[in-house]
Amino acid sequence: LVFVQWYTPLNMHDEVSGMYSVGVSTSNHERSASVIPITALIRSCHLIPNWGRAINQTWTQENV
Repeated sequence: LVFVQWYTPLNMHDEVSGMYSVGVSTSNHERSASVIPITALIRSCHLIPNWGRAINQTWTQENV
């Protein structure tokens, strides 16, 4: 079994990066997730977070 957190379907890709943006899928203001058989997986994907422009100045290589 695999725990899966669901995201919104892909829309248009970003012209500069060529990457697609997704968002968290929700139902009744709660994140959508499922436990499914591993045989139901088609492929995995890597998601890169959008941290914004501000960097937390308290972050160091020891605490992040």
